[in-house]
Amino acid sequence: MKTEYLKIFFIIWFILLFLNQAFIYGCFAPYCILAGMPHTGIIAFFITLYLTKTTPITDTNKQIFTNTEDDSVKNATQGVSTKVEDELSPETIMAKAKREVARKKAEETKKANQDERTSK
Repeated sequence: MKTEYLKIFFIIWFILLFLNQAFIYGCFAPYCILAGMPHTGIIAFFITLYLTKTTPITDTNKQIFTNTEDDSVKNATQGVSTKVEDELSPETIMAKAKREVARKKAEETKKANQDERTSK
């Protein structure tokens, strides 16, 4: 779990360092990059803290909580993931698309009929 936090930290730090060098300093010389490392590291640390506190790291649909393990929360998230899988199944998507096409055709037919009536 801590290795996931380290990965997140280094990714954020690399992105911040690159953006810092590209837009603020405009210099990619080694001494410029070394000068940008301390403050971008501190900013990356605080961003990582914020992101990891607000959204816990997930591992294959299981919530990993740093403080407590609550079975009711696990059951609720498993129910949600099953519902999402059902909503994203090809059959469900095709059925929704067909209903939407039929609804739009019905609207167009209704509008065409109304236009015919108003033109007479």
